[in-house]
Amino acid sequence: MQRAQSLLKCERCSLLLKDKDSSSEASFDKIFDLASPNKNGFTGGGRQRLLNLPVTVGAVNKKTYQYRHSTEKDSVLKVTSKIAELVLVSGETINITDASQDPRVGQADETVKGIRTRSVLCKPVRDRHFQIIGVAQVINRIDGLPFDEHDDQLFEAFAIFCGLGINNCQLYEQVSLSAARQAVALEVLSYHSAVPIEEVTRLKHQKLPDVNQTKLREFSFNDFLLDSDEMILGAIKMFQELGLMRKFKIEHETFCRWILTVRKNYRNVPYHNWRHAFNVCQVMFVILQQCQCRGYLTDNETLALTVACLCHDLDHRGTNNAYQQ
Repeated sequence: MQRAQSLLKCERCSLLLKDKDSSSEASFDKIFDLASPNKNGFTGGGRQRLLNLPVTVGAVNKKTYQYRHSTEKDSVLKVTSKIAELVLVSGETINITDASQDPRVGQADETVKGIRTRSVLCKPVRDRHFQIIGVAQVINRIDGLPFDEHDDQLFEAFAIFCGLGINNCQLYEQVSLSAARQAVALEVLSYHSAVPIEEVTRLKHQKLPDVNQTKLREFSFNDFLLDSDEMILGAIKMFQELGLMRKFKIEHETFCRWILTVRKNYRNVPYHNWRHAFNVCQVMFVILQQCQCRGYLTDNETLALTVACLCHDLDHRGTNNAYQQ
């Protein structure tokens, strides 16, 4: 936009993007407005004069140029709004040489906040399917003359460039979204895939720990004495001590594959990890064994509680719901 304003030597250059979600055919969603120095609210020192209209977040004021990205509702760009709407609907170029004599420019549009509109060149911006996606316009040549045929050709090139640029941005967003979805899918597959059969075979032949030596039945149990593999063996031992393997006829190899898969699906986060799951399960094991709770629970409830303790933080990403949102 700076380049177009420099080539056309105009006071103002604007790009207005069509609101695709609006039911109205002539509605703009975003407006990019660029004003030259010493014009439209600037002083000779390059400072912006205070305006009564709000400036949106994201506005950038430079010494040479003012750039605003805003919505149509709060934009200071109210000049020639009717002309832009006409171009958006008709798809035709409008070149107004004398705004004061053109009936398409209302009196309210002709002068806004001390900005007097003398000449306007407005063109549609199209995408690669030749659909109108916005409007580009320049206002007031600095030398006071109207926009001529040479200006029209230069601005036509600018409008085409805008259409290509916007279309490329939309394509990039689509590609980025697809790449993000693919990354999530690959991550899910990496965490939720089955464990190798070699690990299952090795685990099912390992000796289980002694409950008394490891103090699995005590609240004073210290899990830091066990590494990740030893916690796997401890979990198997707790299920055996509760009689769940025998009661529900769970094969040892099947249980080994399941417990290894559970561990694999815990992420390497500071707290909600496999060690935390094992700790919760061990506390439940002590409660069931030492606090005489088994008499109040069915075997199904005991199995459900124990499995829930091991699985309650599966795939936890280490953040809370507020962070995820």
